[in-house]
Amino acid sequence: MNRFDRFLQRILASISATDSRRVGHGRFETVEPAEGQPLVRARLIAGYVLAVALPAVTAAATIPLRGSHTGAAAVVLVLAVVVVAAIGTTGPALLAAVWAGVIFDLLLTKPYYRLAIYDGDDLSAAISLVVVGVIVGVLSSRLASLAARNIARRKELHQLVKFIQAADVASSIDELSEVLQAELTDLLGLASCDWSPDGQGGDGPWLLSTGSVMGPLAAMNPDRAVLPEGLDLPVEVGPTRLGHLTLSPQPGRRTSVEERLTAATMATVFAGAVARLRASSLEPET
Repeated sequence: MNRFDRFLQRILASISATDSRRVGHGRFETVEPAEGQPLVRARLIAGYVLAVALPAVTAAATIPLRGSHTGAAAVVLVLAVVVVAAIGTTGPALLAAVWAGVIFDLLLTKPYYRLAIYDGDDLSAAISLVVVGVIVGVLSSRLASLAARNIARRKELHQLVKFIQAADVASSIDELSEVLQAELTDLLGLASCDWSPDGQGGDGPWLLSTGSVMGPLAAMNPDRAVLPEGLDLPVEVGPTRLGHLTLSPQPGRRTSVEERLTAATMATVFAGAVARLRASSLEPET
């Protein structure tokens, strides 16, 4: 067998491995939505409001410093940008930096209350304010996002460990399935989560063990970070399918790669517990 034949065999094996799920009609695809979750809408709106209000209030408060301590006033405005970045995202931080430069020109440089600067030092201060504000704002926003993501990762790890412990001591499939449904609902922000023992599921889409989503293109949400309706999460041990979970997301709720991977891992742990309980006859097979 030459190299081309081996390559062709690998392709055919890959296709046959997914044929069991490629039922129905339409184009299929596997997607990996965005890795992180954006801020909730209310907090994002608050960030933009603060990006406009805080530099203006800060500049007004430093009016007594204009003329003699204009540079100090510029530094205070940079701090306002940092506060906005810590609360919002990069968008509000950039807006706050540019707006801080404009309000610095209007209120703190001559001629006052006009978009004009006559003094070279004031012009340098204004440019420096915008540049430093943009850099500091973006970096601060990034650090705030990383901190929030670390908190989310710790929560996901805690939920996974807690479920593993519950599965290890479980004596009832029904009780353990209720625990799993509650954990998945909280983890993915679901509207509902239903367990079907020995169910074969539908024609997709499916949540894979990698955290990716596969299914007909028509069933996918335009925003790939939003789970499609009626998402099937298989519960399998090797090639044996023990059942499936049907996940119904809340409208507009976005999920991260880590959240979906944690959910798939919980389903794998659950599958092992179901197989153990059925084998030991602690739970009659339904």
